Amino acid sequence: SCYRLGRCLFGLGSASGAQPLAGRAVSIVQELLGDDSPVTQKMMCSYATVLQKLGRDDEAEELLARVEAARKQGGEDGGESPDA
Repeated sequence: SCYRLGRCLFGLGSASGAQPLAGRAVSIVQELLGDDSPVTQKMMCSYATVLQKLGRDDEAEELLARVEAARKQGGEDGGESPDA
């Protein structure tokens, strides 16, 4: 999956290689599950980490604020793994 490959690249130190894959994975999951899904929220947090590593702090903070707002509305409980 895009998400797994992006995580592998990030783990190998290639945030720039991980960024388009992680972004694509988030877009797909948002479309399928919506922002309220714990899976989407975890992937958005991972993507925010990639963005921070690339110095795109404003984008990362905006993404994390969206996650926090969705969690407050939905009472986040951890949910399932995005690798599921």
